[in-house]
Amino acid sequence: MKLILVLHFLAFFASVEGLGRWWDGLPGGLSADRKLGFPFWKHPLPASTTARSLSTHKPGERIVETGTTTVTKGGVESRHSPTSGPHHSGSHGPTTHTTTTHSGPSGSSSSSSGFSPFIGSSSRTHWASNNNPLGFATRTLGVPDKYGNVVRPTNLPVNRPHRPTYGNTSESTSNDARQNPNVAHGPSHRGHWLPGHDINTNTDSKWPETGITRKWTLKIQNATLAPIGIPKQMLVVNGQFPGPLIEANWGDKLEITVINELQNNGTGIHWHGFRQLGSNCEDGVGGITECPIAPGHSKVYKFQATSYGTSWYHSHFSAQYGAGVLGPVVIHGPASANYDIDLGHVIVNDYYNATAFQQDYLTHRNGPGPASNYLLNGKNMALDGSSGQRSQWTFQKGKKHLLRFINTSMDMMFKIQIDGHKLQVISNDFVPVQPFMVNELSIGIGQRYEVIVEANQAVANYYLRALVAKDCAQNLNDGTGTANGVISYQGAGSSLPLSNLTVPSTSCVDINATSLIPIVAESVDPTGFAEKFGSLPVSIQRVALQGGDNVFLWYLNGISQNIDWAHPTIEQAVAGNLTFDEARHVVTLTDPNVWTFWVIQNQFFVPHPMHLHGHDFALLGQGTGTFNAATDMDMLNFENPTRRDVAMLIASGWTVIAFKTDNPGSWLMHCHIAFHAGEGLSLQFLERPADIPAKYSGLVHGQPFQDNFTAWRGNDFSPPHHPDPEHHISPLAALIFFLTGLVFLVLLFSIGYTYGHVIPTLCMIESPETAAYVPVGNLESGSNEPPAYTAEPTTPKPAHGQSDQEMDGQIDDDVLLVTNKPITASLRATVLHLRARAGYWSRFRGLSMYLVWNMATGFLISLMGGALGNRLITAVAAIIAETALATLHMTWVHIVISDPSEKKWYQRIPSIRTWPKIAPAVTIWATTNQIVAILPTLVTGSFGSLKHMKHPEYEPGRKDLYAVGAQAFLGMFLMLALFLLLQIPASVTLVRVAASMLPEEDETIVPFDRTFGGKTTPTILGGQGKIGLVEAWRSFAWASRMRLVKLMIKVAVIMMAVWVLFTIVLVTEAHLLFGDRLGEVMKTIHGVAGPR
Repeated sequence: MKLILVLHFLAFFASVEGLGRWWDGLPGGLSADRKLGFPFWKHPLPASTTARSLSTHKPGERIVETGTTTVTKGGVESRHSPTSGPHHSGSHGPTTHTTTTHSGPSGSSSSSSGFSPFIGSSSRTHWASNNNPLGFATRTLGVPDKYGNVVRPTNLPVNRPHRPTYGNTSESTSNDARQNPNVAHGPSHRGHWLPGHDINTNTDSKWPETGITRKWTLKIQNATLAPIGIPKQMLVVNGQFPGPLIEANWGDKLEITVINELQNNGTGIHWHGFRQLGSNCEDGVGGITECPIAPGHSKVYKFQATSYGTSWYHSHFSAQYGAGVLGPVVIHGPASANYDIDLGHVIVNDYYNATAFQQDYLTHRNGPGPASNYLLNGKNMALDGSSGQRSQWTFQKGKKHLLRFINTSMDMMFKIQIDGHKLQVISNDFVPVQPFMVNELSIGIGQRYEVIVEANQAVANYYLRALVAKDCAQNLNDGTGTANGVISYQGAGSSLPLSNLTVPSTSCVDINATSLIPIVAESVDPTGFAEKFGSLPVSIQRVALQGGDNVFLWYLNGISQNIDWAHPTIEQAVAGNLTFDEARHVVTLTDPNVWTFWVIQNQFFVPHPMHLHGHDFALLGQGTGTFNAATDMDMLNFENPTRRDVAMLIASGWTVIAFKTDNPGSWLMHCHIAFHAGEGLSLQFLERPADIPAKYSGLVHGQPFQDNFTAWRGNDFSPPHHPDPEHHISPLAALIFFLTGLVFLVLLFSIGYTYGHVIPTLCMIESPETAAYVPVGNLESGSNEPPAYTAEPTTPKPAHGQSDQEMDGQIDDDVLLVTNKPITASLRATVLHLRARAGYWSRFRGLSMYLVWNMATGFLISLMGGALGNRLITAVAAIIAETALATLHMTWVHIVISDPSEKKWYQRIPSIRTWPKIAPAVTIWATTNQIVAILPTLVTGSFGSLKHMKHPEYEPGRKDLYAVGAQAFLGMFLMLALFLLLQIPASVTLVRVAASMLPEEDETIVPFDRTFGGKTTPTILGGQGKIGLVEAWRSFAWASRMRLVKLMIKVAVIMMAVWVLFTIVLVTEAHLLFGDRLGEVMKTIHGVAGPR
């Protein structure tokens, strides 16, 4: 039984925090393959999911099948269904190449929500649903613990007894990572990440090397969706709008396949805000870093997440992103302030009833005109309330919630408000900043802000409003009606909010740069700017770029950049051809690692959100009118200025930025208003052209890149390939099947560890008598049952000459005499008792130590038994390993039976001098384990009557079936007898001997007689404390033995019921979901798991 529990325990915990944390902490860092063959614990994101998992679909919406994906592990390829479940392959250290694959899709007009395969005690996942009135309740995110392994913080209440890691949140953690780098990232330590990487790390020069590659598949498609309940033709990603969430951890590598399934148009995806350091060809800009992806063709983008935070991806081809080709990106990392719950991304964008291309045409002729509405995560109500749906998020009273705002509009700057709540800004674009409060959030196109909102108002519903900045745009939805998002406190019901609008500002300017102070300070040397700017003309009337050395003056007043999609700039630069047409707006920057300064002058009366590719720029200053060096220099900030990748160029004003030439390549700088970019309001700079050939020649001349060129240039337009639907496994079906199996593992693990290990251990040491006087006020409200156990007080006795009746009359009415059965007589009572004494997670007490002990034991067994090979000798190796690590076993017993301690698990390991005292008990226990596991097999296998069944021409008969049944019954009977006669006594003896050596300062969590019925004298009374092996068993009363056996029978019945139930469910699901393809599924599973 123990072996089965351990195996299932490890199978589950391979995918959650415990196993990854302690396994990688072992010397040498064992790989998944070497130990368990469960290669999916290293990282938290699902290895093979679809965007179907990222949003819930309404009946009737179409599902786009996505084919199969390949997961590479150790150089061996295995074919998987896109939703076959997590196959995370990982080992300790960066040398192991690990990939996780995500592909996607299904039609939906709503946003995607985060997906986690872990649904259970270690982390909860709340799904966002189009029909769910609570919307995005919580998100489960990937974060590393102090050992560098990725775990997921729970979304449950953070104030738990005896769990200091989840204490109350504080306002900022910008410096505490340096104070204690070994504290894990969590609700009260959001500034922490990996050792050597935290909120204070400069991401321009340093990032983790996780060894993880995240794989995704994005299909650009035509679709008819209804974001406000009215059908509209759109261009979308994987059949949904917005496209599926792409998420990774800081330092992960991304490998994203983009497939163009459009009939007549090219495409390409830009990964907004990513520096693409050393990966210029992955920037996704047609005519600059690539040819557009031709219809029916694809491109694989490969780059690393060197920064962390919130961003988005979108098409950089014509007006496609305005038509719907966009989606969110979240790179998990540290944060500059603490929060409890991450509610994920909030995409806000303007919405036009006309298609993007119709709107583009109308804008060129008549100006943009007012937008028809705005969307939050891809949906909203129609203005008349006749159709559509609201986006909703759930707040938990008293908690701090992280919201990741992204403006993906074509033409709108927004003012974000949550009625009655303040917003704490902690990040702009990909740059964490010192936290500060605002009443409304000004967010321009392409900009991102991460904000924390504390649920400190009355339990009710509140509007989340995206109000257009009226000085620069118009929207028919002014935010005063009911077509807004909703923040719903838990328990508030489903009624519409009654909260009031705060009149927003109308200006089209960024949040004041003096508030956006980067956590990582970086100053700009002003010398070059001061020396060069005085010679630049500032009154040029024509459209031109004027410059001197590394200082440039750019007038924006209508010039149209004209690029050649068929001959991208990077191709010419690799070839050494640095002569470009003037209309391509190429500015060459030759000097390496120097600050370049840009003075951008706007002669329009319209503001422009200016976006720079390849860099975060330093925003030195902004102002109105024409920049004047004589009067405006004092307005520039060179000491730790704001850094970001999008800044608002004020109407008829100026902006001064600076960036360092540390990223060779061809980079675009442009206005992010879709209509303006299409009109050519952009330029490109060629950074360090001398370094480009050596860096990118192999890639540009390689086959994938050249195939992309050839396809676009018209020589190879082939239709998209679609897998044969008769041999394709539905991603949704595979996902449902996988999640059912995962739930099974969660339940089995919870039962196996809590009921099969923790509670029996407590039963083995509990004193059978429990009586106490308990104040009635201590009873839980509404409960008629007293606590199972409290410390025993002195029972009141009658005074001299006083009768019992008189004594009864003097007992305080507020005191109740409690006489209960032993706590461990009831599974439920034991769990409730543990929760009351040590918090909700006490049912998993000792888990960290259990993992260390079992992993270390397994490592030693694999070394000895693996070298010797023989089964019996391997059993001997197991006994030796268990005996050698006896103190670890004893430490686990101490943690399980005692009240929570402030000490870490490793601080509770006793001195090596205690080993001789506990080793004999462990040796006996380990020996009985091996006898129970091996002897029944040896005995039943010694019967030779069934050997003929292995013959190739054997045909089974009824006698053989009877013989098999008889052998199985004999084996089970023998195993049960050995378990009762050998393993239970050995286990009890071991636990009680270990308990006798519990440090005297530790209190047990259940009643425990340290004298063992007078068999020994505790150390606190001057005795040696330790009890002998025979006395340990004899002092375990007969009633306690019966209680332990009954408890184990209950556990066995519960586990068997779970096995039967889920076997029925899984078989039924397999038949319903896969039908005739079930054989293919089994082959896939067999291929993944390998031959047995």
